Amino acid sequence: VGVKTVNIDTDFDPFLSANSIVNISTAQNTIKETDKIITKKMTDEEKIEKLYNFVITNLSYDYRKDVDGLNSDIDKIMEEQEVSYSDYAVVLTTLLRNYGIPSKLALGKHESLNTDSAFVIILNEDTEKWIEPFYERENKYIEDASNIVVYKYY
Repeated sequence: VGVKTVNIDTDFDPFLSANSIVNISTAQNTIKETDKIITKKMTDEEKIEKLYNFVITNLSYDYRKDVDGLNSDIDKIMEEQEVSYSDYAVVLTTLLRNYGIPSKLALGKHESLNTDSAFVIILNEDTEKWIEPFYERENKYIEDASNIVVYKYY
Protein backbone atom coordinates (compact mmCIF):
# COMPACT_ATOMS: atom_id res chain seq x y z
CA VAL A 1 0.00 0.00 0.00
CA GLY A 2 1.44 3.36 -0.99
CA VAL A 3 1.62 6.33 1.32
CA LYS A 4 0.30 9.68 0.18
CA THR A 5 1.84 12.83 1.63
CA VAL A 6 -0.49 15.76 2.19
CA ASN A 7 0.80 19.27 2.79
CA ILE A 8 -1.31 21.25 5.24
CA ASP A 9 -0.68 25.00 5.28
CA THR A 10 -3.18 25.97 7.98
CA ASP A 11 -5.21 24.29 10.68
CA PHE A 12 -8.29 24.81 8.51
CA ASP A 13 -7.03 23.10 5.34
CA PRO A 14 -8.56 19.69 6.19
CA PHE A 15 -11.93 21.44 6.59
CA LEU A 16 -11.69 23.06 3.16
CA SER A 17 -10.85 19.84 1.33
CA ALA A 18 -12.92 17.02 -0.08
CA ASN A 19 -12.95 13.58 1.51
CA SER A 20 -14.87 10.34 0.99
CA ILE A 21 -18.14 11.88 2.22
CA VAL A 22 -17.73 15.61 1.64
CA ASN A 23 -17.07 15.10 -2.05
CA ILE A 24 -17.00 18.25 -4.16
CA SER A 25 -16.44 16.26 -7.38
CA THR A 26 -19.98 14.82 -7.06
CA ALA A 27 -21.53 18.29 -6.76
CA GLN A 28 -20.83 19.84 -10.14
CA ASN A 29 -24.48 20.45 -11.12
CA THR A 30 -25.35 21.68 -7.64
CA ILE A 31 -22.38 24.08 -7.67
CA LYS A 32 -23.54 25.46 -11.03
CA GLU A 33 -26.86 26.29 -9.34
CA THR A 34 -25.28 27.86 -6.25
CA ASP A 35 -22.86 29.88 -8.41
CA LYS A 36 -25.98 31.82 -9.45
CA ILE A 37 -26.58 32.98 -5.86
CA ILE A 38 -23.02 33.30 -4.49
CA THR A 39 -20.73 36.18 -5.45
CA LYS A 40 -17.09 36.84 -4.62
CA LYS A 41 -18.05 40.12 -2.95
CA MET A 42 -20.21 38.37 -0.34
CA THR A 43 -18.99 37.97 3.21
CA ASP A 44 -18.66 34.46 4.59
CA GLU A 45 -21.78 35.02 6.71
CA GLU A 46 -23.76 36.06 3.60
CA LYS A 47 -22.55 32.94 1.78
CA ILE A 48 -23.49 30.75 4.76
CA GLU A 49 -26.98 32.27 4.82
CA LYS A 50 -27.52 31.80 1.07
CA LEU A 51 -26.21 28.21 1.08
CA TYR A 52 -28.20 27.26 4.19
CA ASN A 53 -31.39 28.62 2.61
CA PHE A 54 -30.58 26.85 -0.68
CA VAL A 55 -30.28 23.51 1.12
CA ILE A 56 -33.37 23.78 3.32
CA THR A 57 -35.48 25.12 0.44
CA ASN A 58 -34.53 22.40 -2.04
CA LEU A 59 -34.59 19.34 0.23
CA SER A 60 -37.28 17.74 2.35
CA TYR A 61 -36.88 15.21 5.12
CA ASP A 62 -37.90 11.57 4.68
CA TYR A 63 -37.34 9.52 7.85
CA ARG A 64 -37.36 6.30 5.80
CA LYS A 65 -34.02 7.35 4.26
CA ASP A 66 -32.27 7.55 7.65
CA VAL A 67 -31.32 3.86 7.47
CA ASP A 68 -29.48 4.21 4.15
CA GLY A 69 -26.17 5.48 5.60
CA LEU A 70 -24.21 8.44 4.32
CA ASN A 71 -24.61 9.44 0.70
CA SER A 72 -21.66 11.33 -0.79
CA ASP A 73 -23.17 11.97 -4.23
CA ILE A 74 -24.33 15.58 -3.84
CA ASP A 75 -25.99 15.91 -7.24
CA LYS A 76 -27.93 12.69 -6.63
CA ILE A 77 -29.07 13.94 -3.21
CA MET A 78 -30.31 17.17 -4.78
CA GLU A 79 -32.14 15.25 -7.53
CA GLU A 80 -33.89 12.98 -5.01
CA GLN A 81 -35.04 15.98 -2.91
CA GLU A 82 -36.57 13.71 -0.21
CA VAL A 83 -33.55 12.84 1.90
CA SER A 84 -32.22 11.69 5.27
CA TYR A 85 -31.20 14.08 8.03
CA SER A 86 -27.53 13.43 7.28
CA ASP A 87 -27.95 14.34 3.59
CA TYR A 88 -28.75 17.94 4.56
CA ALA A 89 -25.46 18.22 6.44
CA VAL A 90 -23.43 16.46 3.73
CA VAL A 91 -24.71 18.89 1.08
CA LEU A 92 -24.24 22.00 3.21
CA THR A 93 -20.72 21.02 4.33
CA THR A 94 -19.70 20.28 0.74
CA LEU A 95 -21.03 23.60 -0.52
CA LEU A 96 -19.42 25.58 2.30
CA ARG A 97 -16.03 24.02 1.60
CA ASN A 98 -16.43 24.68 -2.11
CA TYR A 99 -16.86 28.39 -1.37
CA GLY A 100 -13.86 28.53 0.98
CA ILE A 101 -15.66 28.31 4.33
CA PRO A 102 -13.94 25.82 6.67
CA SER A 103 -16.49 23.35 8.02
CA LYS A 104 -16.84 19.91 9.57
CA LEU A 105 -19.59 17.38 9.11
CA ALA A 106 -20.40 15.81 12.49
CA LEU A 107 -22.59 12.80 13.12
CA GLY A 108 -23.94 12.46 16.62
CA LYS A 109 -26.94 12.92 18.82
CA HIS A 110 -28.65 15.31 21.18
CA GLU A 111 -27.83 13.77 24.54
CA SER A 112 -30.90 15.25 26.24
CA LEU A 113 -33.27 14.15 23.45
CA ASN A 114 -31.50 10.88 22.64
CA THR A 115 -32.00 11.46 18.91
CA ASP A 116 -29.42 10.99 16.18
CA SER A 117 -28.60 13.88 13.93
CA ALA A 118 -26.02 15.41 11.62
CA PHE A 119 -24.43 18.78 12.20
CA VAL A 120 -22.32 21.26 10.29
CA ILE A 121 -19.65 23.00 12.33
CA ILE A 122 -18.38 26.23 10.79
CA LEU A 123 -14.87 27.10 11.92
CA ASN A 124 -13.08 30.39 12.22
CA GLU A 125 -10.12 31.67 14.22
CA ASP A 126 -11.77 31.68 17.64
CA THR A 127 -15.22 30.10 17.49
CA GLU A 128 -17.24 27.22 16.15
CA LYS A 129 -20.80 27.77 14.97
CA TRP A 130 -23.06 24.70 14.88
CA ILE A 131 -25.93 24.21 12.41
CA GLU A 132 -28.37 21.31 12.26
CA PRO A 133 -29.62 21.91 8.71
CA PHE A 134 -32.50 19.45 8.58
CA TYR A 135 -34.04 21.03 11.67
CA GLU A 136 -35.03 24.57 10.73
CA ARG A 137 -34.70 27.19 13.43
CA GLU A 138 -35.48 30.87 13.47
CA ASN A 139 -31.76 31.32 14.15
CA LYS A 140 -29.92 28.73 12.05
CA TYR A 141 -27.18 28.39 14.66
CA ILE A 142 -27.47 26.11 17.66
CA GLU A 143 -27.14 28.32 20.73
CA ASP A 144 -25.78 25.63 23.07
CA ALA A 145 -23.99 22.61 21.61
CA SER A 146 -22.92 21.24 25.00
CA ASN A 147 -25.61 18.52 24.94
CA ILE A 148 -24.46 17.15 21.57
CA VAL A 149 -22.38 13.97 21.53
CA VAL A 150 -20.41 13.50 18.31
CA TYR A 151 -19.68 9.99 17.02
CA LYS A 152 -17.68 10.91 13.93
CA TYR A 153 -16.33 13.92 12.05
CA TYR A 154 -15.78 14.26 8.30
